[in-house]
Amino acid sequence: MDADEADRRQREIAELQARLDALKGETKPAKTPHQRAGVGCAVVLAVLVLVILVAGLSTCAGDDASNAKQSGTSEVQTPPAPANQAALSRPAIEIPPELASRCDIAECPAGTIVVTAPAKDGAFFACRSEALSDYTNFVLGLVAMQKELTGSMPNIDPETGEPAYQEQTRQMLNELRSKAGVTTFDQAVAMCARGPHRQKVTVMNFEKGRTSTWVGQGKSGASYWVPTNELELPRQRR
Repeated sequence: MDADEADRRQREIAELQARLDALKGETKPAKTPHQRAGVGCAVVLAVLVLVILVAGLSTCAGDDASNAKQSGTSEVQTPPAPANQAALSRPAIEIPPELASRCDIAECPAGTIVVTAPAKDGAFFACRSEALSDYTNFVLGLVAMQKELTGSMPNIDPETGEPAYQEQTRQMLNELRSKAGVTTFDQAVAMCARGPHRQKVTVMNFEKGRTSTWVGQGKSGASYWVPTNELELPRQRR
C-alpha cells in the first residue's frame, strides 16, 4: 500500500475515533429508551467501522512486509548461476594420440628434427616463401575439402585457376594471392614443388599459430616452407 492510501485511512480512523468520543460524551438526561437504543446502535456501528479500517490497514502493511520478505528469500534461494559454470562442467577435450605430435598442436622449436607426414595419399606444396606456401596449400585444401564433402570437384575460375568461390572465401583467396605476389594459381605452383612424404627435416624457424613453417633438408642443404600441420615429431618406438 502506498503512502497516500495509508494517510487517507489514518484520517478516516481519526474522524471515526472523534465521533465515537463525542457519542460517548453525550450525557443529556431524560433520554427515552428509543433514543438510548439509537445512541447505542450508533456507538456499536462506529466501533465496527473503526475495527474494520484498523484491520484493513494492518493487513495491507503485513502483506507489504510479507512480499518484501518473500522477494528477499527468493533471491537467496535462486542465486544467479556463475557465467563460467557451463564451461567448468564440460569435460576436457582429449586430443587423439595420432594428432598430438603434429607441429600445429605440439611445440616444434627451431632445431627440432621432425618428419613430413601428410595424410595417406595426401599432397602438399613445399615453396620458397611463406606466402607462396600459405596460398598454394590453402587452394589445395579447399579442393580436397569439397571433394571429400560433396564427392565432386569445384568449378575453376578461368582467370585465376582457383576454385570459383564467392564472398568471404573469394576475398581470402584474393588476399593470399596478392601476398604471394602472383596473379594465378598456376604461376604460384610453378614456384613450388610437391612436398616429400616421410622425410626428416629440421625446423629452421617456428612460431606457434603460423600456417607454414620453414624447414631444412639434411645433407642437401635445401630449405623450403611447408604447412605446419604436415609436420610431426618422430614417434617413439615401443
